[in-house]
Amino acid sequence: MDLVAEMAVYNPFDFFLEPEAEKFPFVYADILDHELEPFRRKATPTPEFTEYFKKVSNEIFGVGRFPWAMRDRARSISWSA
Repeated sequence: MDLVAEMAVYNPFDFFLEPEAEKFPFVYADILDHELEPFRRKATPTPEFTEYFKKVSNEIFGVGRFPWAMRDRARSISWSA
């Protein structure tokens, strides 16, 4: 038995964003509502998740700043570390 495997370098960050999605938060086109509906369903968050979300949001966006309340839209992807 012989096995030939083609090995290739794959960069998972080699992609393009639509211009509308380059800044966060962004709004999806209305035509996508039907396709996105399953992903937009909301459940009641547990107290543990709520606490975790507050902690992470504060670390990323600053105390009291949540993505939906940001005045200045942030880049969706930042290439700097």
